[in-house]
Formats: sequence, structure tokens, C-alpha cells
Amino acid sequence: MKAVSGEEAIEKAKTLLPDLIIMDVVLPDIDGADAIKVLQESLEVQDIPALFLSSIVVKDNEDQPTVKVCERTYNLIAKPINFDELLDEIKKQIG
Repeated sequence: MKAVSGEEAIEKAKTLLPDLIIMDVVLPDIDGADAIKVLQESLEVQDIPALFLSSIVVKDNEDQPTVKVCERTYNLIAKPINFDELLDEIKKQIG
């Protein structure tokens, strides 16, 4: 599934119950962290794993960049996306 805004992502996640949410940090209406925060508050989707994508982060060392939303930490994949890295992260998240 694809969403073009945070609100649309929230609606689709609650309706479709995906195995994984891949959320951009920068969205046209609300930022990705705020969208994930809304989803964390919803019992039916709060345990769906998520990871973030962003073009505003620079990966300058070997540590995985992260985004903290409330008490949970999510991995962040820097754009431009290295698809091998993205696939590895997806495998970690959903097995």
C-alpha cells in the first residue's frame, strides 16, 4: 500500500493492518513521527513494526540512525535508499 500523507497512512494502516509500516519523516500534512505516534495509540495497530526513511539525515558512521517516538525507537534509512540496506532492515523487522 502507498499513502501520500500522514493522515492517509494512518487511515490505511488501521484499515489494512500491514505487516510493516515504512514511513517517510517529511510528509505534506503531519510528519511521519506524529503519524506513528497516532498509530501507537491505536490498539489494533500499535504493535505493527515500522521504520523511517529520510533525506534529511546523513549517515556518517556505522551506527544505525534512529527516530524516537514516545518510548519506542525506530530505525531510519537515509535517502537515497540503498535497496540492499532497506531489504536487510525489512527482514529484521518482519523476519
